[in-house]
Amino acid sequence: SARTKLGTKLRRAVEAGLADLGLERARFSMTTVPHPEDGAGTLEGDRRLFGPSGTEGVELLLAANPGEDAQPLRHVASGGEAARILLALRGALAVRRSTPTLVFDEVDAGVGGRLGPKVASHLERLGEHHQVLCVTHLPAIAATAARHLKVEKSVEGGRTRTRITLLFGDDRIAEVADMIAGGAAEPTALAEARRLL
Repeated sequence: SARTKLGTKLRRAVEAGLADLGLERARFSMTTVPHPEDGAGTLEGDRRLFGPSGTEGVELLLAANPGEDAQPLRHVASGGEAARILLALRGALAVRRSTPTLVFDEVDAGVGGRLGPKVASHLERLGEHHQVLCVTHLPAIAATAARHLKVEKSVEGGRTRTRITLLFGDDRIAEVADMIAGGAAEPTALAEARRLL
């Protein structure tokens, strides 16, 4: 009962986030589903199966376009849709649970240049109340960050080494320009990097 009531609030929060992320026509919902027969255990004399969080699980549903029925998210969301739904869902849950740090590993997967700035704006708003760590390959998202860390891998002496460098000034401009189709040496890419920053 509590999950069902909370589902309405979660739906509204996620759909508001999806509207910000270019999925304004998507309908998000959730439903409770019984644990499968091979669940965590049974209550003696009762067929209901109990897991760590009760007798049922939660199924996330999505109708990405008008006129479509809501289907399990795991079956119908494209890579880009899944990334944006995750961002909206995580944002909605973070506010509810007061999560201090949010980590997004390539949340821009499958997101093109048109939606990059919208995803960046959403992350920036989350950053007003949370510490947000985001791995990205999109220049529009990288340019929005308060701090820009460059992660590089190299092989030295037969071992893989990872270096992390905090970028400032011209180094940051060059890195964002390089993210724009490898254009660190191109005047137009450098100009666009300055504009984004």
